[in-house]
Amino acid sequence: MKKMRFLCIIGTVVLLAGLGCSAAIAAEKIYFTIGGAGSQGRWYAEVSCIAKLLTEKMPNVTASGVVSPGVSRGNINRMAKGELQAGRLMADDFYAVVHKLPPFDKGAFPVKAWFKVIRQPLRVVADISIKNNRDLKGKKIALGVRGSGDDTIAWRYLNFLGLKEGDVKVQYIGRKEALAAFTNHQVDAVIMSFTRNNQGYFGPVFAARPYGKSAHFLAPTMEEAKQFSQQWPCYIVDVYGEPDFGAPDLIGVTYETIFAIHEKVDEKLAYEMTKIIFDNWDTVVTQALPWFKPESESKKPGAEKELGASLQKAMDIPGTTAKDFHPGALRYYKEKGVAK
Repeated sequence: MKKMRFLCIIGTVVLLAGLGCSAAIAAEKIYFTIGGAGSQGRWYAEVSCIAKLLTEKMPNVTASGVVSPGVSRGNINRMAKGELQAGRLMADDFYAVVHKLPPFDKGAFPVKAWFKVIRQPLRVVADISIKNNRDLKGKKIALGVRGSGDDTIAWRYLNFLGLKEGDVKVQYIGRKEALAAFTNHQVDAVIMSFTRNNQGYFGPVFAARPYGKSAHFLAPTMEEAKQFSQQWPCYIVDVYGEPDFGAPDLIGVTYETIFAIHEKVDEKLAYEMTKIIFDNWDTVVTQALPWFKPESESKKPGAEKELGASLQKAMDIPGTTAKDFHPGALRYYKEKGVAK
């Protein structure tokens, strides 16, 4: 079995001589790499922040947050190859790993859940002339890059609505390109997952195509959202809406995003890292990752009281159980009363 890079330990032997006697002390150095996504995105900022914290707080650890091509699925594949010890994932990709669904139905993917962070809703942005999801039939729709997580969830959703390949004219072009094409009236709709109230992505779109006049969000009914989530337990119903864009009552489906860790990482090391991360969580959120901060309580029926990332929500990953978590992380959660 090929040795994992992160299991390589550099031993520095220091010889101490005194009064005719000597002793050898071995100091271990551990290298730990966490995969994010592109260098300009939030995932890279997140993994870099966590890596910096671990390096500062653990004298024997040098952790690095790195750019990782292929985003969630790329991180899973790189962990399987031993190139990463941890990474940012979409929880529906992790669900596919756990349940051996395509594209992770062949081969070994030794990945365990570490902790949940924030959710990412599926959004359908469409021309105002498209009144409901089933009106998408025959339309030109932009999706994520072929084979990506965005592509997968979009097709699960379209299939759920009764639409299949050939019923819609699909362009697999990625997020920024898709929204640019929609802004320029080159496609009729965009189906992808985005963080909520995302001014960076949606702001320019609705500035060029005013919300409610030229473009709008399409949504499932509450019953449809529940049925979809029952069919695919890795998704949950979302009722927080898009208040920044005039759609506070928008219903949707969403998945969580998570940090995952290689199952071969030493249990004690995983425990210590988890402890350090959550012992310093308030500082991490305040100083570096404000989008992790829990949002204010929602009064809407069916809504969680609070969104955001925290120790109390670290294990709230739809479609997973305690056995899907790394034993080291699970030990810490049991100590804190998060896990039974």
